[in-house]
This record gives sequence, structure tokens and C-alpha cells, in this order.
Amino acid sequence: MGAVPQTFALQTRDLFRDIRGRYGWKIEVLVVLMTAVALSEGIGMALLLPLLGSIGVAGSSDGGVLQRFLASFLAFFGGSGSAYRVAAVVLLLFAVQLLLFVLQSWWVSWLQRDYGAYWQKRLFDAFMQAEWSFFTDQKLGNLTNVIALETARLSGAFLILTQLAAMVVATVVYLVVALSITWQITGLMIGLAIGLFLSVQRIGRKNFLIGLRLGPLASELNVLLTEYFGGAKLIKATATEEVASQHVGRVVEELRAQHTWATFLPSLVRAIFEFSAIAALCFILVLGYQRLSIPAASMLVVLALFVRLLPRFNSLQQNMQLLATYVPAFSLAKGLLDSAIAKSERGRYDEAVPLGAMGPMSGPLNISIARGGYRGVTILRDIRLLLPDRGLVGVVGESGAGKSTLANCLLGLAEITEGTVSFGGLDMREVPLNVWRRQVGYVPQETFLFHLPIRDNIVWGRASASDDDVVTAARQALAHDFILGQPQGYQTVVGDQGARISGGERQRLAIARALLGKPRLLVMDEATSALDGPSEAAVLETVDHLRKDICVMMVAHRLATVRSADLIVVLDNGQIVETGTWEALLAQRGAFYRLAVAQHMG
Repeated sequence: MGAVPQTFALQTRDLFRDIRGRYGWKIEVLVVLMTAVALSEGIGMALLLPLLGSIGVAGSSDGGVLQRFLASFLAFFGGSGSAYRVAAVVLLLFAVQLLLFVLQSWWVSWLQRDYGAYWQKRLFDAFMQAEWSFFTDQKLGNLTNVIALETARLSGAFLILTQLAAMVVATVVYLVVALSITWQITGLMIGLAIGLFLSVQRIGRKNFLIGLRLGPLASELNVLLTEYFGGAKLIKATATEEVASQHVGRVVEELRAQHTWATFLPSLVRAIFEFSAIAALCFILVLGYQRLSIPAASMLVVLALFVRLLPRFNSLQQNMQLLATYVPAFSLAKGLLDSAIAKSERGRYDEAVPLGAMGPMSGPLNISIARGGYRGVTILRDIRLLLPDRGLVGVVGESGAGKSTLANCLLGLAEITEGTVSFGGLDMREVPLNVWRRQVGYVPQETFLFHLPIRDNIVWGRASASDDDVVTAARQALAHDFILGQPQGYQTVVGDQGARISGGERQRLAIARALLGKPRLLVMDEATSALDGPSEAAVLETVDHLRKDICVMMVAHRLATVRSADLIVVLDNGQIVETGTWEALLAQRGAFYRLAVAQHMG
């Protein structure tokens, strides 16, 4: 039982430290505003005593500290003498309090939204700068959930913390004023409040447990929706819609139940507080008048104080319940953030450093990989290749031979445990990865296009590219003519994932996007395996055109795509077993020959 509140307290502490570290003096300004609002409101309420006295309602005549302070305050602002002057000072003070409250509300709103946006950007940046293995270890739904939903809970927790702080400050001021008027009644009210808080602690613990459950459930729902929408074609083709609906329905039902309790419990607490407080007020008012002989003016002011304070007590406890459901979002977001930071890629390029200062990125690509793979698992062994400045190099082998791993090593997506890859005399490890990758163009098997115009897809990440640069890249990729044939030319929107154009056209746009950065090497990883005959022929025509200017490395399962290659590299079990031209490899009657026979090309 004791572990849950301790965990909640620790998570709340960590959340507050993060907020304090983010905003610093801005939080101090907020506290000053809260204090000013509370003081102006408390003094305004206390001024009701002389106002009631000025209209003939009996008050205390002991001349205590509070009465002397109020008299001095009124005299300073010229409010002594008549009920109208006292009322004018009271109204002026509440007008100031209102202005301060509006300023405080705006400041809180700005900080709250900024904190949510700060975490969204912080998480996205950390995710995108992490190694590729981070993405292969995570589910897409988890990452989108924490950015879209958990940051909203963080923003809500920030708002509740500020509201709690404002309530605490106002409550302290109100209690000081009330104690100065009648300590007996105030003491009874404080005792009641403490008893009520203790009576609902079990509800608070239940809300915290709900909060711990809501994050994983929301993440699971996002994962299922992402996977099922992405695999909608398979689901419909296999008539398994009911299976998908059952899985999603189970999570939705559990989320419904948890959200129902999370919404209901604060309302239950409010009902308990309101009834108990009203019953206590009635009892205390009768007790104060009949047994304690408290003056009428003092009773009225204390009543007014607690009428204004009662909603704050209700809101305070409700916010504590909500905070218990929001705070777990911090540990969830922080956990993913720390995981991404732990897998951050090595240094990124500082624009202030001239590229030439890093060394000459010229000459052939020298590949010498003793061991390479993923997360400590070795897939490639003893890979030694020298790729020319221009020409076509084919990489073939059976499934699992290490073809894509080799391509990923060249892109810095797979780990080179031992060995080097270098352009001329410049080692890959001596260059920031984003600089290196701009020297290597990449065209994957599944081309990803954004739901944007063709031009925007080509210039992705290079917004400063001129129209001439875009057209030149499109011409190199043999895409310019088909682009001009589109309804709006380069401004034609390609649709979701490029659905409005053919597979071959999508690949040629991907090639144009890769060529826009003027790479020294173009890696095509199974780039034609999903295409029909005419589309594949169009892409191969593009490759044949490009090989005259740069080196193109084609990773292929179908041998026909590399028939005209200047060099064919045959991989088996992560090692190079043969290299040569098509005719030379067939003549050897080795691994390549067996692959060709299996594909009826021997």
C-alpha cells in the first residue's frame, strides 16, 4: 500500500524538477503573480469587515492587528470615513486582483502549451537522431503515441501543478485572514479539511494506478491501429476483419473502463467534499453564533471566505486525482527519451566547419569490413571491395546472404564492428554521419513518397534547391518527361505513398531525389523487385544512363537486373564468395552459376 504513494511522489518530484530546469526564472515570476493575486484577494475580503462596520453591522471591537492594518490600509488609499469610500477601495482592490489573475492565467496557458510542445520536439528530435537499431527495437505505435498523447498528459500535469500551487497560496492567505478574525471557527474548518483529505486517499491511489495503466493501453491501441491500417489489404484479402476488430475492441473496452473510472472518481470526491463542507458550515455557523458569541460582521466575513474557499478545496482534491492519472506520462516519455539518447548517432555536421577541413572525399570507395551487423550480431565477415568512381556494381545472393546489411553498412545504418569504409583517404568514422550519407544516394525497395507535389518530394530535405537543379535531377533519373505529362506537372500531388502514379514512376522519383544531392555512390536495395516488367525496364534504363556518371550499386535478388553490370559481387552467409562479370561467373560454374540455374538463366 505504501509503495504506490511513494512512486507517485517520486514521479511528481521528477516532473517538477524537469519543469524547473526548463523554465527557471519564469516559474519564479509565476509564483510572484500567484502570491500577488492571493494577497489582493485576501485583503479585499478582509476589507469587508470595515465595510460592514460602516453600514452598521456589529463587528469586533478588540482593535487587533488585523483591524489596525485594515484601518491603515484604508487611510493610505483615502477610504476612511464613509461606506462609499470603503466600497470604492474594495472594488479597486478586486479590479487589480482581476487584472493580475488574467495575467497569471495567460502566463500559465503559455507555459503549459510550451511545455507540451517542448516535449514533442524533444522526443521527435531524439528519435530521429537515434541509431537505426532504435527504430527496429520499437513499435511505430509506441513512438507516435508518446508524442501525440503522452505529451498531452504531460501538458495537463503541468497545468494541474500550477493550479495546485495557486490554490495552496490562496488557501494560506485565506486561512491567515480567517484566523485573524476568529481562530475558533477557522480551526474547526482546518480540522474538517484535513479529515476529508485523509478520507479520500484510497481514491487517490486508485487514480494513480489508473494513470499507470492508461499509457500502455493507449500505446497498444496506436500500435494495433498503425499495423491494421497498414495491413488493411491483407486483412480484407484473408477475410480476417473480425479478428482485427476483436483485438482492437478488447483494448478499446479496457480503455473505456479505465477512462470511466478516471472521470468518475474526481466527481465522487467532489460530491463527498461538497456535502461534508456544507454540513460542517451549517454546524459551525450555529455553534459560532450560539456558543462562541462571534460578532455578526466576523461571522459574515468568515462565511464569505469559506464560500470562496470551498470551490478551491473541491478543485484541489479533484486536481490531485487528475494529477495521479497524468504524472505516469512523465516516466513513460522520459524512459523513451533516455532510450533514444542512449542510442544517439555520432556527431552531426556543424555548418560552421568547412567540409574541406574534414579531408578530401574523392577517389574510389574502399570497403574493408572484417565484421558487421546489428546489435552485436555479426552478419558480414571479411568484406573487401573497391568500388569505382562510375559504373554498375551488382550485389547478389540468396535471401539472408547479407546483401541489405552491406548496403546498410555503407549508409551507417548497420554497425561495422571491425573494419573501415572510406572515400579516398577519408574514413567514414571521421565524418559526421549526416555528411557521409549525403555522399551516398539511397533508393529502397519500397519507395516512400509524401502526400505532396512531385517537386516537394524530389527536394525533400533540400529546400534551397533551384528549379534547374530539380529538372536536372529528374532528367538524370529519366523522370522529367513523365512528370510533364502529369496534370499539374511538377506541382502534381502524388497521393498517399505515391498512390496516383505507377511503381516505376515512384522509383524514378526516388532516384531523382537521391541524385539531387549529387552523391558519389547510388545504392539501390532491391529497387526493382516489386515492379512489373515494363516498370522494371524503365528503371533499368535509368540505371544504364546513370552508370556513365556515378557508381551505382544494385542489390538484387533477380539476377536479370544486374546482367549488364561491370562487376557482380556474390555473397553467401555474409561473405564474398565470387566476383566478376556475368560471363566470367557463369563460366566458373560456382555459387553464381547455381543461382542462375535456379532462376532458369544458367
